[in-house]
Amino acid sequence: MKRFLLPLLLCPTLVQAGEFDFGVSGQFNALYGYSDYSRPKASHPKNNHSPIYGELNSWFAYIFNDEYQISLNLDINGGLNRYMEDYNQGDWGEELYFIGDSPFGRLMAGQTYNVAYQFHVGAPQAGIANSNNNFATDFIKNPNWQRDKKDTIFSTQNSTAINTDGVAPKITYISPEFYNTVFGFSYVPESYNRRGLVAKSFDYKDNSGYIAAIYNQSELGYYTIESSLAYAFYDSIDKEISAGLKVSRGGWSLGGSIHQNSKDGDTQITKYDSFRNSFAWDIGVEYEIGPFSTSLSYFYSHADDIEAKNEIISFSNQYKIDKNLSIYLAAEYADFKNEDENIKVYDITMFEFRRLDEMSSGGGFTQEDIDNARQEGIEEGKSMVDITTDNESAIQDYISENNMKTEEEYLNYGNEKYNQGKQDGVDSVDITTDNKAYAVQYIKDYGYKSSTEY
Repeated sequence: MKRFLLPLLLCPTLVQAGEFDFGVSGQFNALYGYSDYSRPKASHPKNNHSPIYGELNSWFAYIFNDEYQISLNLDINGGLNRYMEDYNQGDWGEELYFIGDSPFGRLMAGQTYNVAYQFHVGAPQAGIANSNNNFATDFIKNPNWQRDKKDTIFSTQNSTAINTDGVAPKITYISPEFYNTVFGFSYVPESYNRRGLVAKSFDYKDNSGYIAAIYNQSELGYYTIESSLAYAFYDSIDKEISAGLKVSRGGWSLGGSIHQNSKDGDTQITKYDSFRNSFAWDIGVEYEIGPFSTSLSYFYSHADDIEAKNEIISFSNQYKIDKNLSIYLAAEYADFKNEDENIKVYDITMFEFRRLDEMSSGGGFTQEDIDNARQEGIEEGKSMVDITTDNESAIQDYISENNMKTEEEYLNYGNEKYNQGKQDGVDSVDITTDNKAYAVQYIKDYGYKSSTEY
């Protein structure tokens, strides 16, 4: 399931009221990795490995008017040569869910991630080679994280996001945006799901879970700040809290998060479920310029009741050739340790990512439409402000510096982002009549030594 940060997917300027819309999109990943184990042994996977996996997303929606929409969504996932069989059906899986949008917020029902996972902010990443819930397990068998036809073992957390219930069927409510903030709740009747951490063999697999989360994105001067905070209670399993923060300016992003689990109930903890009493954290930095992005991140998790820990350092690079094709190169160092094994491995991965063109019935809108709408808002906002000739060059530099936003930030914001873009355009060139105050601030911000140099 695609992550939804804000419950505002409608783009009223681009759709007609009282009509049906349907569409299909997807992605395909072909990977190659080489792993070098510090102490090779028969139980370790081969050095060369080539997993593949993909996802097909489809939806059928009815748009009542500018404010109300309902949709039925079906995502199909599949993969081969992966060591983590974490789809609902093993090598493949389905996620069927309903979404309803209105001025009162968003209602979701079905096989979705919980609201804490959807809102989560953590270490930034370039591509999919991140330190969190790491794809390295497609190449390396981690003794602390295993899921196959025989066993499910999670001795420690594999993410700083709350993902204990995976995509188990649930009901989620997400509020409208208030002062750049949204909050949400999820109710999970039964916590077991193959994409989560709970084993099917445990008695508590049918127990319920309750999750609450809040997300904020704010502008502070030249900086964009994202934060998330979440709490979860899984009956007789554990209590969890997660918090994350990311600060961005221009093409740079720095972020990190923590995740603490505390056991609930009297069920004895074993190596199969010692994630119930554990701790995890991550930190990372990313730089993006044009079609290229690069990131460096670190992930750590350990169990409190048994000897089990994980450390992953990821260096990942992405280059977008066009909207449908990206090339990635990643290098990682992993240290997985428990009472029986201590695996240290270097991994170099090269893979390509293909995204299918999004197809729609024509009456609806695509991601490109939404991106274009926001850009139109920015341009309109700029045109509303009178810029004097003398300061045009300096002001254009200012605009360029403060409108460096990633494509991901504006994926699903719809009409609200058109209006915000319009205001951004105005604010980015809103200066005093004689421009003196602005010129002084510009000199300070950009390190000019004198007004003559400016």
